[in-house]
Amino acid sequence: MPDSLYEPCKRCSQVGGVLPQPCIRVSFIGISLHRIGSTKDNSLNNWLNARQHLAIETGLPENQPRKLLVTQDYGFELEVTVAKFQAGPRDKTFFPWRDASGVAREMEMPHFYMVDLEETERALNEYNRRSYIVYIQKILRDKNPIVWTTFQAAIRYSASGKSPLVQDTLRFWSGVRLLERPWRICGTDKLGLSPSEDVDSPWHGGIPVTPMMDTQLDHLVLESFLTPLREQIVQQLFEKIMKKKKEDWFEIYLSIFVLMNNIERVFVQVSWFTSFYGVL
Repeated sequence: MPDSLYEPCKRCSQVGGVLPQPCIRVSFIGISLHRIGSTKDNSLNNWLNARQHLAIETGLPENQPRKLLVTQDYGFELEVTVAKFQAGPRDKTFFPWRDASGVAREMEMPHFYMVDLEETERALNEYNRRSYIVYIQKILRDKNPIVWTTFQAAIRYSASGKSPLVQDTLRFWSGVRLLERPWRICGTDKLGLSPSEDVDSPWHGGIPVTPMMDTQLDHLVLESFLTPLREQIVQQLFEKIMKKKKEDWFEIYLSIFVLMNNIERVFVQVSWFTSFYGVL
């Protein structure tokens, strides 16, 4: 691929005359398979660094950490450690939503954030390892039969031990779903909150994690799990495609099918998200 945008690629340079269509320059290795980040301009890391710096500079003791259990209601729980923080004027401490009449509402939440991100990172990886097949089954079992049948084939192929690539792709698919479904607090400690009784509320009957916890969970899933796994998957897939071996075709097919279905679901989620928050 030439460095200049105005030079044709090797294949197009061999075509005489005017090209019938533009030269499409897409790097397979650089293809995006999930949304980019949880915050703009690394603002979450900046916030965490400022929070830690403030605690050190002022000598204020940390609030006693608390263990919470959170879930996405697929039969698995994730344990996280949280503590209180002093909210600043720019800190988001509520969830916006709209009721059935379209009136903007807010759900104020207590000011808690996760304090041991390395521990949570390990727990998330283990959570995905234990739950990825269940996520696939719960989400796809009653959907398009072709999709469900193909995913079943991918699960069987992965279980045979023949393809770490297919297993990684399935784990990646389930990992992206962690960004789409809401987390709710499910353990004994509920930060003093009671389940929402507002039938119009998207959190009716449950208690969501705090906005800061939600942002941190997204950040960990994206940066610590999905990003390195995506790089590993596309590199392996690209190498297998370029080898052009017949024995790899089924593995390649299954992996690409899972990734394409993932992209389809990402766009569905984006459409829902923009509608929910009144962007569209």
